Amino acid sequence: MPDLHTAACLEKNWPVLAGLLGLVQRLLNAPLFTHGLKRRAYGLLRLAESLARRLLVLRAASLVLPALRARPHDTRHPQTAHDQAPRQTAIRLVEALPGFPGPDDIAAHPTAPSLPDADDTPANPAPALARLTALQDMIDRPDHHARRMARFLKRLYARTGRLHPFRLRRPPGCKRRPDDPLLDQQLRDADVFARRALQPAPG
Repeated sequence: MPDLHTAACLEKNWPVLAGLLGLVQRLLNAPLFTHGLKRRAYGLLRLAESLARRLLVLRAASLVLPALRARPHDTRHPQTAHDQAPRQTAIRLVEALPGFPGPDDIAAHPTAPSLPDADDTPANPAPALARLTALQDMIDRPDHHARRMARFLKRLYARTGRLHPFRLRRPPGCKRRPDDPLLDQQLRDADVFARRALQPAPG
């Protein structure tokens, strides 16, 4: 069972996460999804995914899993076309380390200025919708995704010695001058609790 501080952090931030998803859904429901709306949606999704990872870690930290077993070599026949049906997108569990930027990090720092009227041109909503669907699935099935995170953390530590899946310094989505200081602080607080939950017990 999580301690009182962890439980309070989870209770406070699940509605925050749901609210972020609602804002993204409103942008996607616009009559015309433009590149300007896409940038706003991606910014909110970046915040939501960052918060979601920390909430999953808080839930996963209290789970007890069996010891890892070596994965046997796959001796199955090559997959048929039926077996290769696309899998549902799932939230990414690990954040890119400095020097290895993820797609959002690259998109957040374009190398060339956009055209003056680029914000009004139509954009493809499918990538944003896929990320939104993955986050909504996490809200709908928190225990499933907490177990997924717990298994991932165990393998991450066994392979690399990393205690947590987060990048250094600020969580993704946090800014030096945040648009919403309260939301920014809530994400930073969740980051502190999640990192603390994964620290080994003293002694």
